[in-house]
Amino acid sequence: MREDDYKYVGVQGKCKFSPSSVVAKFKGSNNITEGDENQIYQVVGTSGVVSIAYQVVNDFMFYKSGVYSSTRCKSGAMDVNHAVLVVGYDVTASGENYWIVKVRNCVVFCLFFFFKKIFF
Repeated sequence: MREDDYKYVGVQGKCKFSPSSVVAKFKGSNNITEGDENQIYQVVGTSGVVSIAYQVVNDFMFYKSGVYSSTRCKSGAMDVNHAVLVVGYDVTASGENYWIVKVRNCVVFCLFFFFKKIFF
């Protein structure tokens, strides 16, 4: 179902799922070794999106455009604090590889945006 068809209301209630409203179906999954960006590259290129977790640090709030990179990000299992979707990848004119990442932020209101993150 589309998000507009089944809005979050924040109260206990009955499920309103309707099979006729299905807009996407689950096709399968891929197991990716933690930290293996080559596997992410393979899966995104052949199967679609990959859910990842990464650490958001203070400098991310200043991201406006271009390829984001931070020397302060850590990548250990206990360091990450944000889940996003890798939806693609590309290369800058200067030859820098980057992920195209979809973010949904619903702290006060829902904000959807994409950013670019350096990878291998």
